[in-house]
Amino acid sequence: MPIGQWTHVAVTCDGQGMRFFRDGTPISQLAVTPRISDVNAPLMTGSLVDKGFSSAGAIDKAVIHRRVLSDAEVAAMAKPTSP
Repeated sequence: MPIGQWTHVAVTCDGQGMRFFRDGTPISQLAVTPRISDVNAPLMTGSLVDKGFSSAGAIDKAVIHRRVLSDAEVAAMAKPTSP
């Protein structure tokens, strides 16, 4: 991620795979096993507890949806808004 610049990051998961987006553009995907709903662990952002990693960045807003967003919906959410 660029230093000193806000970046919109999104991840979608349909139970088969995860898709990663940066500023509304798909950048990567991977298969998911087990399903996220089958994992009994806390949801954490910006860190990897078992690896001892912690991000020095900031999170402005976090949203969890009940359904998988389309690429167009992710792109619309990534558009800058006026303060």
